[in-house]
Amino acid sequence: MEVLANSAVAEICKLVDDDYAVFRLEITQSQKENRGLRRKLQLVELKVARERAERTMRERVLASRPSSVKILDRYRGMARGEGHLTGGHRSFVKPAWRDHQPLAIDEGSGALIQQVIVIEVSVIV
Repeated sequence: MEVLANSAVAEICKLVDDDYAVFRLEITQSQKENRGLRRKLQLVELKVARERAERTMRERVLASRPSSVKILDRYRGMARGEGHLTGGHRSFVKPAWRDHQPLAIDEGSGALIQQVIVIEVSVIV
């Protein structure tokens, strides 16, 4: 009877040890995966913070420009096919040219002047 009891205890100990090893391996793998995901999250957060800072700097630079430069920037953006939709308004910038000729000529110097027309349209959403 004692031999049978010792055999049963040995079998139970072996099962517990095997299960413990499996659980320990799973825990170790999960911890490793968590560290990797934590690092990946930190990198994404850093990238987002950097992009936000760059966007803020660009917006500050653009906001500090004289209005004539802002209109020219808007015209260039529209020429590249970039639509500007901000704050419920859509800005259309169109050069004042007709038949490949500017509409205005500076009479004093004889130089051709290209005028830019900016049309603001409210968009109801």
